[in-house]
Amino acid sequence: MIEDLEAILGFARTCTSDVFQERYPAPALTLWIPDTDSPLDDDANALQMTMDDEAMDKILLSIQKRNRVGWLTKSDNNFFGNLISVGRAPTNDLQIPLETISKVHAMFTMIGNGWRVEHTGATNGLFVNRQQVLPGSKVDVKDGDTIRFGHEVDATFHTPEGLHGFLRNLVPPA
Repeated sequence: MIEDLEAILGFARTCTSDVFQERYPAPALTLWIPDTDSPLDDDANALQMTMDDEAMDKILLSIQKRNRVGWLTKSDNNFFGNLISVGRAPTNDLQIPLETISKVHAMFTMIGNGWRVEHTGATNGLFVNRQQVLPGSKVDVKDGDTIRFGHEVDATFHTPEGLHGFLRNLVPPA
């Protein structure tokens, strides 16, 4: 399921980390999905490729208006056991309905207390922390790791505690 970040941001600003984790116990991806109606996308994407600091990410998030949170939770649509699928097809746990995203682009699995992402052979590739993941390979991910699905969708992996901290730091309370 994908939600607007704004819907969660207000709650994160007003609660403790424990209360936030009770309400949102699953890990999540903060997603930057292209807005095809925005003339700023090309310039913002070019700028993002040249900058690599947290402040620039915050600026780009607000400029691009790509404010979404995708929850890594199992849906009734997915028949893949303990795997959480991400892709274009409606049978995925986390559906990203863009043509540049493969039907099943990646799979997430919980391993002990950590998480792992697998490249399922997606045509446009998978990158973790700007490093290409080879098809069929699995990479451990931790809070704050960046994940790029193809060449259009950027994400950051968050544990519930990490997401709370990220949201509280994103925009200071009024």
